[in-house]
Amino acid sequence: KHIKRWFVELADRDLVIFNTATLPCFRGQGVNPYIMSHIIENHIKTGGKVYIDCKVWNAPAIRANEKVGFKQEGLHRDVQRIGDRYWSVHTMSILDGEWERS
Repeated sequence: KHIKRWFVELADRDLVIFNTATLPCFRGQGVNPYIMSHIIENHIKTGGKVYIDCKVWNAPAIRANEKVGFKQEGLHRDVQRIGDRYWSVHTMSILDGEWERS
């Protein structure tokens, strides 16, 4: 389904990455940055932004996304419900001009 509104207005060429996780046995090995780099490399040439969100308490995910080049764009307080709790998230994005091709 095409999403017009997320935490920010989305253009037709924008990409939103949802619900990523790294299995514990692969953490700290650069798997997340490798996969994200592949996704970004294949999408960024369309001229759109690439968005991802991270829960504010997930410092390893925030660091991994920043390592690839994502920048924090905004904080959305208590917007994701998990069980009977609400969590705040950082919206992060990367633009073509910020992407460093290897």
